[in-house]
Amino acid sequence: MYPDIYFIGVDQTQETSLPFPSNLVNQTFPEDAAGYMVGALAAAVSENYSIGAVCSTYTLPAIWRYCEGYRAGAAYADSKLNNQTRVSVIYHKDTALAKTLSDPGWGTEMADSLIAQGVDVIFGVGGTTSTAGLVESATKGVYVVDVDVDQYYTVPEAASMMLSSAVKLVAPGMADLIAKAREAQNGDFAFPAGNYLCPVSFAPYHDMDGKISANVKNLMHDPTTGLLDGTIGTSIPLTKP
Repeated sequence: MYPDIYFIGVDQTQETSLPFPSNLVNQTFPEDAAGYMVGALAAAVSENYSIGAVCSTYTLPAIWRYCEGYRAGAAYADSKLNNQTRVSVIYHKDTALAKTLSDPGWGTEMADSLIAQGVDVIFGVGGTTSTAGLVESATKGVYVVDVDVDQYYTVPEAASMMLSSAVKLVAPGMADLIAKAREAQNGDFAFPAGNYLCPVSFAPYHDMDGKISANVKNLMHDPTTGLLDGTIGTSIPLTKP
């Protein structure tokens, strides 16, 4: 209806097989890369060589990529540190998103199960389900990692034990797309219609900064840089096979 207006969808995707309006671009993110970063961090700081993830569903590709990226990142850290870390990734067995994303009881139960197995770092992905698991973990003195934004500021109940968050850099990506829209308006640049991949990273260590060794911080430099410049890949497909 408004072909002369540029539209930017935040954290959205559209099937590439469908017709795509020439004035619409969707911000997408490589969640597997963000998960890879925090997976490497989790494995590097684990004292028990045992880390876990409470993942609310495998039916949403973004959540699946986060969690499988986490597993792959742990393997990367092990290869550099000559460790063997056990990674336990748990997905909700229900397939109804209304259930899986809003099941704090299940999230808490899974966190307790992982802790009982000796897991000392837990990654939480997906709605109030994972948030409950992270709060339960932090309350019991287990390190936690959150997703999407820097959850240190939004989940205060877990902040004291939060190592980091796997974050989508929405603001830089949005600024880039707005600049491209302006260039397109001026006739200097073709608007990048379609799915547009924006960067990811991991959040600051905050309260945990003093507890993370210089060696671990140095280790985190290579996968972060490599994932962003393409020299390191996660080998995680876009959707669950």
